[in-house]
Amino acid sequence: MNAQAILSPQIWPYRVPFRQPFASGHGITTTREGVVVVLPLADGTVGYGEGVVLPEFGTDLLGAVVDRARSLAAACTGLTLDQARQALGMPGPGDVAAIALSGALHDALARVRRVPLHQLLAPEVPPQPVPVNATIGVDDPATAAALAQAAEVAGFRAVKLKVGPLRDPAGALARIARVRAALGPAVALRLDANASWTFAQAAQFIPRLAEQGVDLVEQPVPRDDLAGLRALRGQGVRIAADEAVLIADPVALADLADVIVLKPGLLGIDRAWQLASAAAQRGQGIIVTSCLESGIGVATALQLAAALPGPRLACGLATLDLLVDDLIAEPLVMRAGALALPAGLGIGVALDAAAAHHYGADVG
Repeated sequence: MNAQAILSPQIWPYRVPFRQPFASGHGITTTREGVVVVLPLADGTVGYGEGVVLPEFGTDLLGAVVDRARSLAAACTGLTLDQARQALGMPGPGDVAAIALSGALHDALARVRRVPLHQLLAPEVPPQPVPVNATIGVDDPATAAALAQAAEVAGFRAVKLKVGPLRDPAGALARIARVRAALGPAVALRLDANASWTFAQAAQFIPRLAEQGVDLVEQPVPRDDLAGLRALRGQGVRIAADEAVLIADPVALADLADVIVLKPGLLGIDRAWQLASAAAQRGQGIIVTSCLESGIGVATALQLAAALPGPRLACGLATLDLLVDDLIAEPLVMRAGALALPAGLGIGVALDAAAAHHYGADVG
């Protein structure tokens, strides 16, 4: 048997609670669901990949994701890594079962080649910790301000505040102002509206954010309002495309926003890397973020972020503490507002089987 032949992959559906309800423009959520693919090779190598369930981003529900993941796993059993990657192709945006399998294939390939994944993607980029932003997803202004202060003390130099629909613009502005005041001048404040504002609201609100010293707003308008997103640029606050990246033609991304946000968990490694390379060539800002998934997905995104040419914007990867368990055997290490690259090969982490059993989701 070929040493790189794929044995029967395992599919681990999970349901992990958040430590506290997480509020965003998509609403309030209390758990994160997803699937981890464990891909063993004949030579003993094991690769890991993850897909996360986010219906608000257009993904299937967990049961359908698991069914598709099992079908794809069965189809690649007995193939070599190269054969399986060719058969799978590049997953479409939001096809999280294929994205999980693709991640496991990439991880296994890097381990076979005895390199970390970031080196497989960009051998010329020297390894270094990835600066990250803190993410605050609570509505209470006092709690949000306290979390912002704690983030600054911990060494973060960027904080992202989740903001929902503008039902009360004055109240939203007061909450933002309180968080801004809690931060020192050296800490950048970002907002993430998760496509929850209308264009008219955003056009009126964003100039007021400039007065508050807000650095950047992610996806202020619906993801299909590309013209509106483009028109909001140049008002003193950088505009970032997030949800729109999933549906926009890659050519349209060139002038769509000042910054593009890449979620490998919804784009897949290959597509995210293509978009990142194109953005870097045109001088566009790049932020790699998690989908608030477990440590397998975050470690994969971390490896992609580490492959980006510098200087880097702070990435949205400091999210594992939002969950009660990261499902990985060894935790990722945060130092002074940056995530350290794990020392291992591939994505550098492995699934904690006991935790995966404990938080396993019964989908039939």
